[in-house]
Amino acid sequence: MPLHYQPNHPLLAHNSLGIPARCHTYVEAHTPTQIRAACAHAHTQNLPIFVLGDGTNLVIAADYPGLVLRPRIGGIERLAETANTVDLAIGAGENWHKFVRWTLEQNLHGLENLALIPGSCGAAPVQNIGAYGVELAPRVRWVEYIEIASGQTTRRPAADCQFSYRDSLFKGDLAGKVAITRLALRLQKRFQPQTHYPALAEFLADLPTPPSARQVFQAVCTIRRRKLPDPATTPNAGSFFQNPQILRPHYDQLRQHHPDLPGFPQTDGTIKIPAAWLIDQLGWKGRQQNGIGIHARHALILTNPGHRRGPQVLEFAAQIAAAVRTAYGIDLKIEPHILTA
Repeated sequence: MPLHYQPNHPLLAHNSLGIPARCHTYVEAHTPTQIRAACAHAHTQNLPIFVLGDGTNLVIAADYPGLVLRPRIGGIERLAETANTVDLAIGAGENWHKFVRWTLEQNLHGLENLALIPGSCGAAPVQNIGAYGVELAPRVRWVEYIEIASGQTTRRPAADCQFSYRDSLFKGDLAGKVAITRLALRLQKRFQPQTHYPALAEFLADLPTPPSARQVFQAVCTIRRRKLPDPATTPNAGSFFQNPQILRPHYDQLRQHHPDLPGFPQTDGTIKIPAAWLIDQLGWKGRQQNGIGIHARHALILTNPGHRRGPQVLEFAAQIAAAVRTAYGIDLKIEPHILTA
């Protein structure tokens, strides 16, 4: 299949936040060879390259003057198996939720709490996705990618991916330098429910026996659908701000004035604060302004029903961050990637 380069391509359908923008050239690559060819083409045209997943964690701040490359590599391969585990390699272009559902059908476990997270499998390790008390990182064996500058393929073990809370090497030193092609995950044959997360524990509390894998999967899907808007009907990029982590003295000081302030101790001694609580307390939940707003059921979800452009979205977010900084002395960090010119 030859590469189909599309000039002056609209990106509205390629970002779940519904931001109207264009790129100089757009192309989809279905094999590693096509990725290398697309990168070589961009180099000959002196075009910068942006690797796009499903656009579910993206703010397009301006029209992009380069090549937007979307890897569509598919496939799921069994690599190794023991009495208790199975290692799988997954193509970067596979849809994450469909893959999670497939693992359930194969009686492979460990991803149930990560159901219904939008996006591609290739984007999952970049963000080190997590939900309802489970993160991807402990299940990753390796991540395979092509270096954009050289075309070289590298397989990096999980221990070298610098995974942390909603972060990884691919958002740090390798940001913008690689195109992920595959990742390998180790899943369990025996289901061990992870239901300590409060919302999930409450949902499953009335069950007479420990939940099955399918019950946890369905519970997560139900909770997410109740709380989070569907990007197909309400443009959004999921959680727009990360939950900040602050030092214990700062937290103790805030509790003197805000005794209901929730906080969750971390292994590094910091306290994680729910950003949604901070935003909600300041009256932003449900507020709309010039076609942009905060969802009425979840204060972390910034919506763009008016299809406003990137600078307007970022200005609205900046107002929220400034309000939180003034009230609590806490800096909020935007979670989605911001694509600039």
